[in-house]
Amino acid sequence: MEFNINRLIRLMKRDAIVYRKPIVLGIVAVFIVLILLMVSYAYDGGFFPEFFLVTRFNFSLLVGGLLLTTIIFWEFKSAAGRVHFLGIPASTLEKLVTRWTYTFLLFPLLCLLVFLLVYLISSSFILYKGNSEVFELLSDSLMAYWIVHPIVFMFGIWYNRYVAPKVVVSALLFAFGTVAVFFIMHRIFFNELYSGFALAEGLTVDPDPTFQFKVEGMMENIARFLGFVFVPLFFTVVSYFKLKEKQA
Repeated sequence: MEFNINRLIRLMKRDAIVYRKPIVLGIVAVFIVLILLMVSYAYDGGFFPEFFLVTRFNFSLLVGGLLLTTIIFWEFKSAAGRVHFLGIPASTLEKLVTRWTYTFLLFPLLCLLVFLLVYLISSSFILYKGNSEVFELLSDSLMAYWIVHPIVFMFGIWYNRYVAPKVVVSALLFAFGTVAVFFIMHRIFFNELYSGFALAEGLTVDPDPTFQFKVEGMMENIARFLGFVFVPLFFTVVSYFKLKEKQA
């Protein structure tokens, strides 16, 4: 079945009708959480630190958004739900794009709009420190969310039940494995810098400034490519084929 934009729109309308109550409750919950977090913060002489707004936004975006991503394929919790969802007359790509749009685009946009509304209302009676940096920090938060999202999205398809705990355990195992592999490779390639399993005492490294500048620039470009291109694209493609496997 080929991708069809009209069928995609109808699928979104279907989701909006079926899940209208959770959607409304979710929007209200995001707004209430931001308000409560603001009220709960200790008022200090009419000023709030520059990270105050961003940390509240991060909580709603990262915790709420990634939790939503883990349960976005809610139908997979039961065999009947899986059969019903996979039996919807739409292509695998259309089903993937709808749920991806909800979590990757619409939820961050919702958090941002609610945040701006709260900020505009509260700034009339609260003085914020470092206002000029707020939106720069917000963009960093959005970038972090968009990097992590495809990985959590894939696990949301991969696991049928208890997705959130399984995602946490998988992330911890992945992080531990990555650190272990990095340490082993560093130990092998830079063997002369080690004394046993620790770096030699009194060791100082003084690289050539030109070489250091080139290496730092190269590593920054590699990190940007991996974080903003390779990782999102790779895990999105894996998500598609995993959903297609369930569809078969």
